[in-house]
Amino acid sequence: MSARLQRLERLRTELLAGVTHELKTPITSISGLLQAVKDDVVTDEEAVEFIDISLKETERMKTMVADLLAFNTFSANGVNVVMEKREMGALLQEVIHQWEVTNKESRTTLQLDIPDEKVYVQIDSARLQQIMINLLNNAQQSFGTGMEGTICVNMKQEEEQAYIEVTDSGKGIGEEEKEYIFERFFRGENKKYETHGLGLGLAFSLMIAQSLNGDLSLKSSRPGETIFVLRFPIE
Repeated sequence: MSARLQRLERLRTELLAGVTHELKTPITSISGLLQAVKDDVVTDEEAVEFIDISLKETERMKTMVADLLAFNTFSANGVNVVMEKREMGALLQEVIHQWEVTNKESRTTLQLDIPDEKVYVQIDSARLQQIMINLLNNAQQSFGTGMEGTICVNMKQEEEQAYIEVTDSGKGIGEEEKEYIFERFFRGENKKYETHGLGLGLAFSLMIAQSLNGDLSLKSSRPGETIFVLRFPIE
């Protein structure tokens, strides 16, 4: 078996093991809740509440499956990357606007700082958007459910590179967790019981960034300030 086939088989095994473990909890929860409604263990308002919880757990499963399919497809080189010359500042404004529109109920304050000078890069706009949405969602989740927080997106140019820093005022990442945050299925203690998904967001984002000739890294993290950095070569 070739090295590529071995890698894909190892990835398939890891994905299957991870998704099996993570889907077990919502499936068990949904089954128990609906069985209670069916057997009239709960009725009226309590039954409605149980059904609402079941629907939320179903959405959680849909998120997990979507993450899994996207990651698995990209890992197997099944997604095309279409590079084009774009002005990074304008592109970031588009992404930020879209995120804000879809998060109107959020208590998050989002700030964007871009240089006056235009910076051009060769990029796949849709893939950059995937990365940025993952980073913004990740930052928002760091505040905790219903909590206020600030996310700052700062773009700068140094030599032949464009840097995008995404800074949040959340809980921070523990020292013992920092080396694992880009691992598949890893979720830190702050998010393990609060967020929906398989823990593929950062791993997926790193994979996409590298496919765009760039990189994604954790610059620093402490309570009140976590900074992720995206880097791409300037056109």
